[in-house]
Amino acid sequence: MKRIIFSLIAAAVFTYFGWQLTDKGLSSPSDESLAKYEQLCKHSVKTIGFLDSTYTETMIKVIKGSSGTKMNKFTFTFMVDGETQTGSYTTSGMPKNPTVDVWYDPAHPDSYMTNDPCKQYEYSKGKKHPGWYAFVGVPMLLLGAGSLYGMLKRGLKELMSGGKK
Repeated sequence: MKRIIFSLIAAAVFTYFGWQLTDKGLSSPSDESLAKYEQLCKHSVKTIGFLDSTYTETMIKVIKGSSGTKMNKFTFTFMVDGETQTGSYTTSGMPKNPTVDVWYDPAHPDSYMTNDPCKQYEYSKGKKHPGWYAFVGVPMLLLGAGSLYGMLKRGLKELMSGGKK
C-alpha cells in the first residue's frame, strides 16, 4: 500500500511541476517583444486611434464541439505629424467606443501598441523564463500524466474484476 501511495504522490508531483515548467517555458515573452515594450515605454507618445466601422470576425475553437470565441480584428488610423498611420486592433468583443488608445514611437510610427507599453513591459519582465523549462517540463508532464493514467486504468480494472488478478 505504501508503494502505491508513493507512486501516486510521485506521479502527481511530476505532473504538476511538468505542467508548471512547460507553461512558464512556452509562455515566456521573446527578447524581441521585451525590447519593443521597453523601447515604447521609454520613447512612446500616446494618441487616439479611430476604429474603422468594418472588421474581420474569426471564430477560435480550442476544443472540438465547444462554442469557441469570436475574435474581431479592426483597422484603425492615427495621426503622426499630420500623416495618417494605420494599425490593427483585435478584441474578443465589440468595442464600446469607436476609438482606441495608441502608443507609438515617434521615430518609427509603425512600432505601436494599443495597451500601455510600460505596464506590458513590467508584466512581461516578470514572465521571462528560460526556454529549457519547456524541454524539461514536457517530459515530466508526460511521465507524470502517463503514470497517473496507468494507475487509474489498473485501479479500475481491479475494481471491475472484483479485486482478482
